[in-house]
Amino acid sequence: MYSKRLFATAAAANISNRLPSVPARLLVKYTTGSNVLMTNSRVDAPLLGILRNSRNFSAVTSQNSQWNQGKRNLFSRSRGDSRCSAAAIHVKDSCTPFRLLHKSHMPCKMRDSIPDLQRFLSEIGTDPKEARYWLKQFLNVNQKKPFAVVEVDPQIFEQSEQLEHLASSVSFLQRNALRPVLVIGETPNHPLNPQRSLQELKAASTARSCMLSDALHEQGLESCILFPGSQVIDVDSDSKCNAKVKQVNPDLIQWCMMRQAVPIIPSFGETSLGQTVPLTLWDVTSMVTKQLQPLKVIRVNCHGGFKDDKKQVIANISLPFDSQAAQDKAWCTNAVLTTISEVSSLLCQVPESTSVVITAADTVLQELFTHHGSGTFLKITEPILKHQSFEEVDVDRLKTLLSKSFKKSLSDTYFDDVRHQIHTIYLSERFTAAAVILCTADCDVPYLCKFAVSAQAQGEGVGDILWEAIRRDYKQLFWRSRENNPINPWYFKKSEGSWSNGKWTVFWYGIPEPVLSTALINKAISAPESFCLPEASTRQPETASSV
Repeated sequence: MYSKRLFATAAAANISNRLPSVPARLLVKYTTGSNVLMTNSRVDAPLLGILRNSRNFSAVTSQNSQWNQGKRNLFSRSRGDSRCSAAAIHVKDSCTPFRLLHKSHMPCKMRDSIPDLQRFLSEIGTDPKEARYWLKQFLNVNQKKPFAVVEVDPQIFEQSEQLEHLASSVSFLQRNALRPVLVIGETPNHPLNPQRSLQELKAASTARSCMLSDALHEQGLESCILFPGSQVIDVDSDSKCNAKVKQVNPDLIQWCMMRQAVPIIPSFGETSLGQTVPLTLWDVTSMVTKQLQPLKVIRVNCHGGFKDDKKQVIANISLPFDSQAAQDKAWCTNAVLTTISEVSSLLCQVPESTSVVITAADTVLQELFTHHGSGTFLKITEPILKHQSFEEVDVDRLKTLLSKSFKKSLSDTYFDDVRHQIHTIYLSERFTAAAVILCTADCDVPYLCKFAVSAQAQGEGVGDILWEAIRRDYKQLFWRSRENNPINPWYFKKSEGSWSNGKWTVFWYGIPEPVLSTALINKAISAPESFCLPEASTRQPETASSV
């Protein structure tokens, strides 16, 4: 009779997402003719609990005499007992095939069957190249620190779908070694959060903490709730109505992460006298961020980032520049201004690599693993500097940026060829973005010769910042891009007109006269090449790699 040993769990029982609860050493022998799984190791009670809830398993009985009194059902065993001996698990005829459980204990050929990051993000419509890039960037940070402090809006707990999305995203981060720390609590002056007593606040916090912990458990994660009284947050307060966070004690948080558990921190603190004091959600989030210094602060809600007058999400807010310009916008309400001010104050006190994103629970991964994001990205960004000649800049660094962005070698004569045509050179302070604008003969419309943004800066909104600087200075502009350039959709959004001949697409804005646009098209397509082109079959886009 054919049989083989597997590290297994039932797909229909959805055990594969509950790795911490299931023993990785569980060996079973599958017999094709009898629909019986014989375990030859000890079985964890949590596994049996999962099997009990699966419609594909009809019964679980023990072969151990201690537990086989009248073929007693193992599920009636006391919760205080953690294990049982070898058991026979009877499977219904309709049971789906088994699949592998724990990656580290599988044969190499079987490990490849587990969905990886690329496959997962492809399912949600994300470019796998972008996902791989951002995962690599995120994993390069200090692994002793958490990847993100996640602030959970209280409205999340009123919508089960949003809570499920949040748990799924947190689970995905944790499985990929991007460890999150969760903060839950109340938001001040919210219509759904009226003034309540301390006991009511603690009861609500406990209920939400358990809801979140259960949601994470359903995704296969262990969590650790640091309930009020855990001495994680010290409060310096003369009265409970004027509480201020004195310090955050990181030891217990780091212990949770060391155990591969997700810390859940309710927004309460303790005074030196042992009194429990309620705190606002942002106060705890900001203080935990200052102490742990994560790469990301993710403010998760049900509606996503800030929206403009047309209900479109505002993708980037660069601090401090955009905070001043935003004050005159109709969408910039007092609540938005307060949030921007809070974030700006926090970012001034943490490493410059830290950023804040505001996004919905169901778009967290899209925000993190794509260049375009999904919510509002806030960061203290490097300034964009303007120069009038190549003598004012580090030409070698500029050449490196252009070559890497275009994935081609810049011509050795490029700088000499355009030296006397320079109108303006835009450069970010750390050489992560650049634009070269030239004067054109017999025409007053400047020509955008180069527009380049490094891969890392693309997801930080530096491309949009650079473009806005150009738009403020130039009322008219034209440029060209190869037909296969992946960022042409972005150019179409930024332009007011375009023309294509199958090889080049010429873009422009601020050009109302058709005759003038025709002249600009001719100038653009006749401009000489500025890169050392590879073979025709492997040519890369001529304009910037992406924005």
